[in-house]
Amino acid sequence: NSDLCDEDDEKLTNGVDSSNFRVGIIRNLCYRRISEILKIFGTSIDFMPYSVRLWTILDPALTQLPGSVVNAQKSPSLLVLLESISSHASLFPLLEQHNLSVIALLKCISFRSKYDVIDRTLRFIDNLLTEGGSIEDNPITDESGTGVIIIRKNLELLITQFSERLQSGKSILNDGPDDVATVNKTFKVNKLECRELSILCRVSALISTQELSKNNAIVEKMC
Repeated sequence: NSDLCDEDDEKLTNGVDSSNFRVGIIRNLCYRRISEILKIFGTSIDFMPYSVRLWTILDPALTQLPGSVVNAQKSPSLLVLLESISSHASLFPLLEQHNLSVIALLKCISFRSKYDVIDRTLRFIDNLLTEGGSIEDNPITDESGTGVIIIRKNLELLITQFSERLQSGKSILNDGPDDVATVNKTFKVNKLECRELSILCRVSALISTQELSKNNAIVEKMC
């Protein structure tokens, strides 16, 4: 699959020589395979015994992830992996144990991020808010759920990233491939922007009066 060695994924490698290039391809293949395993067996196998080893290996790449998505047309394999972890509520403890993974993903929400990256980060947040479902299917947020607890923990960062992106006024209409019809791109982008606002409103509803009084920074960003 050519997606496994695209330029966006190679931003996570250290170097440009052929040896590092091959290492990068193998790394991305591993990310993809782990993503598939987690999606297939996430509800039937307890992956927590492997969590420390997993995050120890992924930490260097997590640190580089926000920079790797800048102007990337496709989501890096690591971002795909993180979304896979959010696809089952039974896997949320993995994210709860290692908050750096959530921080790295939320920092991908930027005015410099393109359609595919934003789409995938929104799916991640959507999954956490709905315990692995979707906002359309679960209009009422379970505030006691692990996913919402993770969102609350990173609330200020999430709102900051969303606010900076929306305030930039940058449209991602031209971010898609040139061979995609303009009408189709406009429809997809408009739908994506509606999802951004919907999720931001839903996240804002999680802010308690006590949190607002303690954290003026959140209020200022929302305004």
